[in-house]
Parts: sequence; structure tokens; C-alpha cells
Amino acid sequence: MRQTWDRLGYFQCIADRIEAEPALIVRAISTADRWLSNGIEPQARIAAWRDLLARSMADLGARQELLGLLREDSEDAEFLREFAPVPGILSKSERREFSRECAYSH
Repeated sequence: MRQTWDRLGYFQCIADRIEAEPALIVRAISTADRWLSNGIEPQARIAAWRDLLARSMADLGARQELLGLLREDSEDAEFLREFAPVPGILSKSERREFSRECAYSH
């Protein structure tokens, strides 16, 4: 049986985690920096993420923009989330719990 993955729900969980612990943004910035230095494409989208992440460290308005982008249910937001540098924001146990909940809901 194939599990259906709830991408929006996954990113909403990431937003909740960042909202609870804003210092995790540093981890996403490091990922974006690594992707940019390794030439991962699309550089423009990754650079835009990196800029938003950096701004959200010091500016509450930018942080709300970041959280909104992670939670928004729209094609534009999904397009940007395709290259969101957020691996590692959720712990292994949080990812496992999300997968389990997702499997039960389908």
C-alpha cells in the first residue's frame, strides 16, 4: 500500500516548529548556503529563500512572511516550497510521527 504524503501538512509542521523555536532558522540558512555554494539549481529560488530566512532572524514581519509561506495553500507557495532549504528542521521522531499521522488520515 502506497502512503500518500501530505506536503502542505509537512510544511505546516515545519512552520509550527520554527515558530516555537526561531533559532532553527539558522539551520535552514546553513542548508541554503551549502546548496548555493554547491551550485544546486535553481539558484534564484534558493537565494530568495536564503534572503527571507536571513531577514526573518531579526525582523518579526519577515518571520511572519516566512511562516505564512510555509503554511499557505496556494500554487505560488507550493512552487517556492519545492526548493525550501528546511531539511533537518523536524527531528527524526517528529518526521516519524508526522508520517504515522499522515498514513492514518488517508
